[in-house]
Amino acid sequence: MRKFAVMLLVAGLVAGLVAGSVAAPAVAKRKKKKAKKPVPVEMLLWFQAPEGCTGPLLLMLAEATEGSNCGRNPFYGAGWEIGEAAGQVEPYVFSAGEGLPFTLDGTKPIIATVQVSSYVGGAAGSGVGETRLVATLSGETDGEMVEIGAADVTYLVTPAQSIYEVVVEFEPAKDFDKKVFASFDIALEQRGASVSHGHYRTVDPASKIAIPTLQ
Repeated sequence: MRKFAVMLLVAGLVAGLVAGSVAAPAVAKRKKKKAKKPVPVEMLLWFQAPEGCTGPLLLMLAEATEGSNCGRNPFYGAGWEIGEAAGQVEPYVFSAGEGLPFTLDGTKPIIATVQVSSYVGGAAGSGVGETRLVATLSGETDGEMVEIGAADVTYLVTPAQSIYEVVVEFEPAKDFDKKVFASFDIALEQRGASVSHGHYRTVDPASKIAIPTLQ
């Protein structure tokens, strides 16, 4: 009798467990969304044509293998305001031809390293005077062209040096954080009191821009 009672008790427990498992709702495991990882993108100023910067000025992921350095406009430096008033001068605009679209990490600065040279290359140059590199970033996001940032750097040019490495740092507005950009441009112009200086080098050495992105 006692054995029979124990068997009934065990059977009841098993039946209860089975019923509970049937009645209990299935709980699906939610997959956690993976956070986007910061991945810096480096674009290089790119121009591959014989002379004169008449072709497209681009930002590419690899350095140009040949080509000239852009900036032969006679109004660069001290003559910029004169040329601008006469409508004969405008910034050199390099547009991304690769690496698009990208998601901007707006919590970090965008850093451009521009190699600027004087008219005569080599160990020395003909450039002289205080000069100011003015740079502006722009791009298309949400179907609208926006200015991402603008900055300028002032430095002194002497005939003793031909090439100057100018680092320009941009702090994007917080509104641009995690925005997807379908286009990206950097506009460069040389102002100040300098003469014979303002070639933006695409080779030997190349100028580049580091963009913090999310992937």
